[in-house]
Amino acid sequence: MSTFKFICPHCSYSQQLPAKADGLQGKCPSCAEDVVVRSNQVPNRPSEVVAYWFVLSSGLDAETPERLTEPQIVELINAGRIGPGADVLKPGSRQNEWVKLKDTHLNAYVEQVRERKQLAMEERKSDVVTKREAKKTAKSELQARNEQEKTEFRENRAREAEQKRRDAEENRQQQAVLKAQNEAQAPNNKKRSATIGIVLIIVVVVVALAAVDFATDGEYTAGMNPFGPKVTRVTVQAGDAVITDREDTGLSHLKLTCNNRLVINCDWKRNSYNDFGYDIYEPSVSRDYNRLAVMMLARGVIANYLKGKYD
Repeated sequence: MSTFKFICPHCSYSQQLPAKADGLQGKCPSCAEDVVVRSNQVPNRPSEVVAYWFVLSSGLDAETPERLTEPQIVELINAGRIGPGADVLKPGSRQNEWVKLKDTHLNAYVEQVRERKQLAMEERKSDVVTKREAKKTAKSELQARNEQEKTEFRENRAREAEQKRRDAEENRQQQAVLKAQNEAQAPNNKKRSATIGIVLIIVVVVVALAAVDFATDGEYTAGMNPFGPKVTRVTVQAGDAVITDREDTGLSHLKLTCNNRLVINCDWKRNSYNDFGYDIYEPSVSRDYNRLAVMMLARGVIANYLKGKYD
């Protein structure tokens, strides 16, 4: 249900009434004077309520005059709900003596609000300018850093190219010197080559007589020397194993090339007094690895070999 605010024209008493009461006659509940209820009623004698202001354009209730105290007026000004052009009745004014708020002593508050708004606007503008300048400065610094990095990159490339050229020239000169030295020593080299050839022939004959063929890693190759150690090559889960077994004549050897390219070398020896049936020495590895895992892997291969699993 729509309502409106009734204001008594005699005593300024106010009350919310339903819209259907507009135009009815009656007595004011406060002063008992005869009144005609109007939705846009203005008090006839605001001078009777000198402690109050009346605001016609406060925005609180359309165009209905609003009875307010001075602190309430100041609060509306600070909230920006009424401005210098608002129509007001000052305390002590008579009917229809409406004036603009800017023409009252409260205009000072209006100016303060205006100044605050102006200051806030200037601060916002200043912030925008500051942020824009900071962004521009950051962009300039970034461009400068990029240019510096490009310059340093070009200089580094030029230095590398110059160093390569110098290295190539130095290498060419060294090759020329070596070639000249070789040409000067050619007669002596021929004599030395003949001597080396004779020595090599003698070594080959001695090796053939010994009937021993060593593998590239210094181990005997199975099947080439019946009087040498037993060499067993087997592929296990971890990789390829070469087991050189000298039985009771000396230290045996295990070389295990793992699938991860780790190479394990360790010496071992049969020992019937040991619970395992052999003694194993500290393995050597081609790179850093877990020592416990290396020892367990080597022991497993040797144990399986002694149990005959690789025969």
